[in-house]
Amino acid sequence: MAAADVRPDRVTLWVWVLAFGLLWLDLLRQLSFTWATSEQYEYGWFVPLLAAGLLLRNWGTRPDPVPGRDPWALKIGMGVLVLALLPIRIVAEVNRTWPLMNWLTAVLTVVLTLYAIHRVGGWAWVRHFAFPIAFILTAVRWPFRIEHGLTQGLMHIVAAISVEILGLFNIPALQRGNLIEIGSGVVGVDEACSGIRSFQTTLMIGLFLGEHFRLLWSRRILLVLGGLLFAFALNVGRALFLTWQASAQGVEAIDKYHDGAGWSIVIGCFIGLWLMAGRLAKAPPIEPKASCPPVGGLRRAPAIGFAIWMVLIFLGNEVWYRSRDTSWKESTRWAFQAPQDAPGYGPVEVGDSILRQLKYDHGTAGAWRTLDGRAWTAFFFRWDPRTAGHSSLGRVHRPDRCLPGSGFRIVEDAGVEGFEADGVTIPFRRYTFGRDEAVLHVFFCLWEDGMDRQGGLGSKYGERFRLAIQGRRLIGQQTFQLILAGYPSLAEATESVRRELPGLVEVQRPDVVP
Repeated sequence: MAAADVRPDRVTLWVWVLAFGLLWLDLLRQLSFTWATSEQYEYGWFVPLLAAGLLLRNWGTRPDPVPGRDPWALKIGMGVLVLALLPIRIVAEVNRTWPLMNWLTAVLTVVLTLYAIHRVGGWAWVRHFAFPIAFILTAVRWPFRIEHGLTQGLMHIVAAISVEILGLFNIPALQRGNLIEIGSGVVGVDEACSGIRSFQTTLMIGLFLGEHFRLLWSRRILLVLGGLLFAFALNVGRALFLTWQASAQGVEAIDKYHDGAGWSIVIGCFIGLWLMAGRLAKAPPIEPKASCPPVGGLRRAPAIGFAIWMVLIFLGNEVWYRSRDTSWKESTRWAFQAPQDAPGYGPVEVGDSILRQLKYDHGTAGAWRTLDGRAWTAFFFRWDPRTAGHSSLGRVHRPDRCLPGSGFRIVEDAGVEGFEADGVTIPFRRYTFGRDEAVLHVFFCLWEDGMDRQGGLGSKYGERFRLAIQGRRLIGQQTFQLILAGYPSLAEATESVRRELPGLVEVQRPDVVP
């Protein structure tokens, strides 16, 4: 076939660009919510730019295209994936923080893009462009169990090493899980031990530099492992520096150095990895070709069909949610009513890191003691109905995710139970946490506006799919967490909550909701 015969016309080319442009823009829109709300994934904003740079560089050295015919089974499989974009898009709309939806969308986007590249240039092109296309996966949120396990493990190790080194300098320090307790106070997890942020960033940088310098895969693995060890060492240094400052100037001094110390690790890792990659890169660079044969394999009919389907996905998503839109404002609401007359009542300060992460619209936190001396702490956060992503933030800050960072382990998860307050049934998920001799009983409620029957945090997967099926996109949410100390058993703490709860909440009926 002559070169002129395989050159696609300009209209066909731009239709394909439009279709895949919509596909990738939608993926970036979905992932950007994680980048904007989670500090450890802020590096994600740079990943599309780095991927685009690698793609443009590889375009200049692309091999000759050898488009081939695909078996019908492969074509049917790709067609099924294209159709699957619509239901995945609908579920992902109200689950912006769910790693499963993020990974499904990202993997489908990468696979469909590589298939289109295969249609154009054959397997040689797939191998040549696979890394820049798949590089976006480094910016996808990790599954919770993997991320949580790695986070807690790294933080615990960094805190332990820091405490030992501080002891060598005669600075008394005690490890409390992932916290470092010193004479002037407690250095929190976010201040001293957020090693996962630099771990993930270093992994991304190592993979990028390995491709940029065109290293052999054995050397790329060596580069990544070396970068991770370097990042770990820098995190130990960061923890020591911040704890040292807290010991000398007080815990409040940490805010002054926190962000600078964090970004210094990222910059230090990048410089160190760049130097290391330069030493490993001994192969001569690949020179760009003077000219490449025109590409083929692009057909107008599939291009138009795919572009129309992408538009229909956006329209179908809006039709689905708008057709199910209900006035969620006309529903019973309630809010935490602080017992300011209780013995020892006082407000609890919420840390800046939690404020940046949760971005709630209204919040109240307080601590007090009952008449028999039992300690209670309450956290109440509310998110007004604004955007689909904003409505999913209530699931981020939960006791089973946050308390283990303070050294507590889950002793018991007793499931969800309803508690009555002024005719309203409020579901709480009940936990027992332990650390050394300390025992905490935690009651956590996730409440959504407009629901006659609240599920709380019952079935995590079921609740996520239920939101999409019901089309509940722009809803108000609130969380209420009670932490009780001094109770010998969860059963006794449960009875105390059942007795005290009516005095801790203020119920608003639909006719008085502003």
